[in-house]
Amino acid sequence: MQYENRKGYLTQVNYRYAKDGNFVDNVDLSQIGIQFIAPLGSQLKLISAAYYDLEQHNNIDSKIALSYDDCCYRITFMFENYSKTD
Repeated sequence: MQYENRKGYLTQVNYRYAKDGNFVDNVDLSQIGIQFIAPLGSQLKLISAAYYDLEQHNNIDSKIALSYDDCCYRITFMFENYSKTD
């Protein structure tokens, strides 16, 4: 589900499910994610996102970014923290 207003603010909530998706522990994946994008000007955006596994009760990924977008290129500086498998 996604909503974007005329000013460029975007909110997205998503869900994914995969039966036996975790091959190591042989459990289902049931994950929820949320993302926000806020314009800081005509070419600059602040982006944040987080993803959580509902079955295994852990944070999968979280990130925050600053993105500059011009007609021909995009530059993004991002900090990302994600879980690694054993």
